Amino acid sequence: HNKLFGDFKKKTPKVVVEKPPEIKCGITVTQPKEGEKVTLPLSITGYVNGCGWVAQGGIAGVVTMRSADNTIYATEALLVAGDSTKLPAQFKATISSPMPTNSGALYFTNMDSSGQEFREHIVHFIF
Repeated sequence: HNKLFGDFKKKTPKVVVEKPPEIKCGITVTQPKEGEKVTLPLSITGYVNGCGWVAQGGIAGVVTMRSADNTIYATEALLVAGDSTKLPAQFKATISSPMPTNSGALYFTNMDSSGQEFREHIVHFIF
């Protein structure tokens, strides 16, 4: 027992260490989340980090908004602010086009100039 500091055996201070979010390889869509209810204009954010997903000329890929029957309602570039040659490259896009259905999906495709490394990522949403 230490009079100056008290008895540490009885009360152990809890140390909470928050881990930073893991930076995954490929594409990560931070907004909207899978199955999320969204509103227009639809704000889309995320990052690409290799594994077939890179940014070229300030663009990290393309996002297409489709209804459940696969009708395309909007296509937007995933724009990268800053140096698009450094990974991870943060992107954003905004879709304002209305869609007559109450659910759909965002189809993300990579920038692949070779045609050999096509990648696609899908996020479903509801209005």
